Amino acid sequence: MADSGVEAVERAIEQARLVADMYEQAELDLLEAIARQVARGVDVEDTETWATKRLGEIQQLRKQAAAILRRMEAAKKAATQAVQDAYRDGMDAAEAEAAAQLADSKARKRLEKVLADARKLGAKDQVNPGSGVNELARQMATMLDDVQVGALRGVDDVYRQVVAFASGSELTGALTFRQVVARALDRFAGKGVKGFTDSANRSWGMREYAEMAIRTATARAARDGHLATLRDAGLDLVMVSNALYSCPICLPWEGEVLAQQGQPGVHRLEHTINDGEMVEVNVRATVPQARAAGLNHPGCHHGFGAYLPGVTRPAPKPDVTATYRDTQTQRRLEREIRGWKRKRAVATDARSRRFAEEKSKAAQEKLQQHLAEKGLRRKKDREQVRRGEPPREPFTAPEPKPDPTPAPPTGGQPPRGDEPTPAAAKPQPGAGRAAVHAGGMLSQDAADRINRARRELPVERDAWLDARSSADETKRRRIDHLIADAEKKLVELRAKRQTKKVKSDIAVWQDALKARQSAAARFAAGQILPGDERNLQDVGPYRTLQYRKDANGALLPPESYETFLDRVMEAGEALHDDLMDAFTRDQRRDELRARQIRARTRQYELDDELNRARGEVKRVEAVPRSEPGVHERDKRLDELYGQRERLMRERDAALADHHDALRELRRREAELVRDLLARVRGMGGRMEAKPLSGSGLLSARVSKVRDDWTSLLAEALPNLPSDWIRRTVGRPLWLGNSRTGRAFQRAVDDLIALPSNAGDNDGAFSSEDAEVFLHELGHRMEDYVPGLRELEYTFVRRRATSNGTLEKREQLKKLHAYSSYASDEVTYRDEWADAYAGKTYESAKPDDPAGVSSEVFQVGLQDVFARSSERFGGIELQRFVLGLLGVL
Repeated sequence: MADSGVEAVERAIEQARLVADMYEQAELDLLEAIARQVARGVDVEDTETWATKRLGEIQQLRKQAAAILRRMEAAKKAATQAVQDAYRDGMDAAEAEAAAQLADSKARKRLEKVLADARKLGAKDQVNPGSGVNELARQMATMLDDVQVGALRGVDDVYRQVVAFASGSELTGALTFRQVVARALDRFAGKGVKGFTDSANRSWGMREYAEMAIRTATARAARDGHLATLRDAGLDLVMVSNALYSCPICLPWEGEVLAQQGQPGVHRLEHTINDGEMVEVNVRATVPQARAAGLNHPGCHHGFGAYLPGVTRPAPKPDVTATYRDTQTQRRLEREIRGWKRKRAVATDARSRRFAEEKSKAAQEKLQQHLAEKGLRRKKDREQVRRGEPPREPFTAPEPKPDPTPAPPTGGQPPRGDEPTPAAAKPQPGAGRAAVHAGGMLSQDAADRINRARRELPVERDAWLDARSSADETKRRRIDHLIADAEKKLVELRAKRQTKKVKSDIAVWQDALKARQSAAARFAAGQILPGDERNLQDVGPYRTLQYRKDANGALLPPESYETFLDRVMEAGEALHDDLMDAFTRDQRRDELRARQIRARTRQYELDDELNRARGEVKRVEAVPRSEPGVHERDKRLDELYGQRERLMRERDAALADHHDALRELRRREAELVRDLLARVRGMGGRMEAKPLSGSGLLSARVSKVRDDWTSLLAEALPNLPSDWIRRTVGRPLWLGNSRTGRAFQRAVDDLIALPSNAGDNDGAFSSEDAEVFLHELGHRMEDYVPGLRELEYTFVRRRATSNGTLEKREQLKKLHAYSSYASDEVTYRDEWADAYAGKTYESAKPDDPAGVSSEVFQVGLQDVFARSSERFGGIELQRFVLGLLGVL
């Protein structure tokens, strides 16, 4: 029987790993089948004959693959049983750990009886199909079915890629055909069989996706079984457990009190044991809110325990020397070892096998050194690709007798480095971007991913447009049309009755016509200036848009945009890992975190003392003044009143110290974010800005700018890349105050209207006004940074698409009660912590939604740099923003 919620979660995760091993063994069998098939005739057939025969044998390979995957039915049954067991384990944990907190035997027996009844009630969730844990198991089984179907298709794809690459590369004469086949296997089969592509268009290996699905389901089942039992027993409050190695995302939640169904905030609740005694409990958030902020993410080891008011105290933190980052390094080295063993399994020649074995041994030595330095335990089973036996060698033709180190091809150079590489690729779209070099906080992995993304992503706005459309006419004709469009509009306006509004519109279109004519003249002379691209923007008739569509006709991003987003997310993930590593290594942050914890602990202690003092005051006050000793009674009350006032002041001081430490902690984290990005590119700069007088065409919405706008601008700009800011040279930013109370950015005027007074916050900025200013500057960057709008659109669409279908838009005012949102403000709700993150303006351009603004990058800037308690998204949003700031 489980004795704690976290132990139930640990057992669930371990069971998921054991089942996932069965999928890894199947994946290796599939790779070996591919290797045996392509190795046939490699030394005796010419290239064309070999390729023709191998492609003709693909049906035979499919039969072998189907036979291997049929064995996965047993794995799926084991996974389903693991989910059921995890749920029961969680229920057992709830029944044991809650009562164990009570020292009073009578109170403990009463609670044990209530929990036992709740345990029986919760078991019904496993009876009705489609509810409770059975639904969780069914969803997991569906995901595993998708893995098997995807694996069959993946085997086909890998086989065809190997044959195509090998037959095409041999024609260059760069290597022997056997070496070419070995390289092809290493390049494609060595990466594993990609068994599934999720709704975000990310490819997963069989083992990785199966383990993720099973681990997520079993851990969720253990937690849900635990929570459900406590909830059925009437215990709504829970405390987040400690973990041996806590990641920076979950660490702030350790020891916090959460509500399953109640509301967060400070509540006065009756003491669990002492009748009539009231205690104050600070409920930080609800369980769903904590999960939306990142708690219980895939792979999370944190569980929950019952919180009994007046009784439960946070468990002491385990005393370990290693950090979460150290454990992630161990996982990375284990994956590297398995990767080289997998490559050895598909090698077709002795040289390739020896090479893979040497790399595997080197990685194992590196792992052993890391474990010895950090005091971690080695888990050899995580280094194996087949449990209980070494990988079998695939069948290969006999090695040729000539010298094992053949001379390089005539006119060429011998291969350099660890492995030969294919011929140089064609120039990439982003070849003009500067390369990034590792150093300081920036790891080599992050630098490599950023450089790859910078090479592959387009640089110019036209290239982004070309990726979702095809041009039907030349730029010259598009410019002519824009000029003719402005002239036509002026004719229409001049024919109307000349009201004040019409005269204003005529002035606007006259300015537009002059700007377009001037831009056209500069274009003809090859002298495009900053801002001309806005005057020469493309219009509908000259482009054929090429979006994908879902079953309902909703527009989905082109495949190229999905690929570009993948590169950005890969870079953002590596940058986020480096950031978390910097957090764990920063002494100043550790000091602030320790100060915050001390202040919070002191606050809890004072809460307890204050509750006891209040209870004593009530006891003494209940004594009638008519009884003997009234003088002593009044004297005692005066002492208690003084003690209560002193404790309240000390508690308020501890609370203020906690808030100050938290604010300084978030400012330090924001500083580390900027330091990391400064290793990638310059950050900050000067932006030309001018204040509005508050009169003119926009006076109904904008008033004179506030006096402190220069300080707000100075606080916001360091969080944007320097080259982004330089793009705005020659186009001053106009600033005013919003009369509506809500800040906004207006691209046509290059205007930002600031909030009159957004108020304070608990984040890294001096005020919420400065944070909102950064948000609006993010909107301005959409006009100057090519690709920003397109990637925002793709990111929101990817998250809001499930099983190939885009979710329906919802009105923000229906999602946010008592808000001031208008009826036309809509969002893709998705699973954002705040639905505003999915807000879209595509109604302004329904045929080309990638060309309009979004809100996701702007609120992501707030999450990354403000780091306040009010978050819009989770880790994925932060990775997206870091990727954009590092790549574009």
